[in-house]
Amino acid sequence: ELSGKVKINLDRFYLGEEVASDEALNVPVQLGLALLRDRDEQIDATVGVKGRIDEPGFTVAGLVWKAISNLIVKAATAPFEIIGSLFGSEEDLSRVGFDPGTDRLGAASLARLDTLARAMRDRPGISLTVVAQASPEADVPVLKREALRAWILDAVRKRDPRVVTLTDDLYRAQLNDAYMIQAAGTPVEERAATPFEARERFMLDRIEVGTEQLVDLANTRAKRVVDVLVNDGRVPADRIKVEEATARSRTSEEPETHLEVGK
Repeated sequence: ELSGKVKINLDRFYLGEEVASDEALNVPVQLGLALLRDRDEQIDATVGVKGRIDEPGFTVAGLVWKAISNLIVKAATAPFEIIGSLFGSEEDLSRVGFDPGTDRLGAASLARLDTLARAMRDRPGISLTVVAQASPEADVPVLKREALRAWILDAVRKRDPRVVTLTDDLYRAQLNDAYMIQAAGTPVEERAATPFEARERFMLDRIEVGTEQLVDLANTRAKRVVDVLVNDGRVPADRIKVEEATARSRTSEEPETHLEVGK
């Protein structure tokens, strides 16, 4: 049995016209090659080879080409995994996370986008699609809390226009007053004995976050990803597409935006 590793270099390796063949790879081969081919039109890789020299038809060249085919298939079917291995990241580069209810990117997400930007600059044959998404489970509670704080600040400012910042004391005092009015159907004694946390939950439950708000958040997040890639990562804007969210779009479990690699 022969096993080992072979360093390969394919110079300006492109495919010719498509021909019908039972041995053709049933994967997007052009995408795989575009991902492997650098800005100098070179494909440099180290591939593992393994085979039995006593098998009929065995050749070293055949073994190497099989390894190259496997590499192309891997690049075509798991592009983000290949990008991570080529550019030094073990993160799932197909997802970019945000702080719940916002379009703020944390350090980990910015690092992922930096890796993707480097890959895009070095692999001019690939494009990126940013799929705008929001998470009802993670985003709605934060949006509700922000809406409640905004409503309370507005109520405070109606009494005192000089107020700019909603302090915790002002928030608690105004929420308590609002609760006593909004929960008027509850006996006074019961309202007075209700803990602050329960009063806050009562007020939050009265706030609705509509689909339109989630759609706006999803699209704002997608725009934020594009801005970072283009402005900070120096990726040409025409190589990035956005799949905007609509009322019928699929949502995500986490507050994140999904990415797709294309040719």
